[in-house]
Parts: sequence; C-alpha cells; structure tokens
Amino acid sequence: MGTGTSCEQVPPSAQSGRDAVAAALTDDNYSVEDGVHSTSNAVLYAHKFTQRHPLLQWNDTENVVHGMGTRSSKLLVLVDICDMSGEVSGRVVLSVMSSSSSLLLSTAHPSGYKLKALLVSVRHPCLLPVLDVDKQHGIFIMAQPFVPTGSIKDLIYCNPVPAKGYASKYSRVGRGLPRTLISRPLV
Repeated sequence: MGTGTSCEQVPPSAQSGRDAVAAALTDDNYSVEDGVHSTSNAVLYAHKFTQRHPLLQWNDTENVVHGMGTRSSKLLVLVDICDMSGEVSGRVVLSVMSSSSSLLLSTAHPSGYKLKALLVSVRHPCLLPVLDVDKQHGIFIMAQPFVPTGSIKDLIYCNPVPAKGYASKYSRVGRGLPRTLISRPLV
C-alpha cells in the first residue's frame, strides 16, 4: 500500500497543471554546463516554486519559453500572478538555472536569506525588480515581472512579440549598398 495519491483524488484544476508539466517535460532543449540538471528537473522545481507561493499559479497553456534569452543554461518559465481575490493580474517570469552557472552563487555561496535580501533590494529604472528568489539542490530560481511590451532592447528593435526567439528577434536582415554610393573615381 503506497502513500501516494491517485489521479482520481486530485482536483481537476491541479490535474490539468500536472498535464501541462508532463507536456513541458517532453522537450529537452535545456542544457546546463555541468550536465546534471535537465529540463524535467528545472520545470519540476519551477512548478514546486509556484505551489509554495500562494499568489503564483501554474498556467495550463504555455509555460516554458524557449529562445527568449541568450543563455543556454537558463530556462525561462511564464506563470500567472494573482491578486488577493484569486484573479489573474499579470505574468511572472521564473528564471531557472544551475547555481554553478551564476557567478554570484558560485563564488560567494551566500545563504538564502542574504541572497534574497541582496537581489530584492536592487532598485534601478532600467532593471526589473526581483520578486523572489530560491536556491535548493543546486538550482537557482528567480521571479521577476513579465513585461508584455518587451524589454528596452525590444523597444529599440521594434519587436512586437517579446517571447519570440532571441536569434530571430534581434537579427536584422541587411543588404549591400548600391554601387553608386560606394564607387568613387580613381584619380
């Protein structure tokens, strides 16, 4: 006799969240330098992070955002943030990475409280605030608000879809100059 719960005992809303986690686990594009962690571990830690926070809810449709950032060692997960009444009021980006890939974590080894106090206290007009951080089992999770209009770089490059792949967002299709502009008479 096991102590686990069956699918029939789980509420339908939680079951659909499990289905979304299972669907996200099938994609293995997440790589970490030391090779210990996989996409499935990163998604499960992000899901557990949302379960511990009452204002964060796991979204059933799209969660893992591939190609939004440039670091291959970081997995970005979009979750919903709710107000006190339980209605969805926005989105939050969870950045999941190996603690060995972060310079701050690999050199200093700060405690969870000091790390959270340090990152939450950073204020700058060009930086998004850090809502919460968590570090356990060699995985570092940082929660920041998701801006649907995109970052400053998205505004400069006039990108309407900030969740689009990095390589396709910031590459400009160029063409050569006409010969009349570059040719000059030789004297």
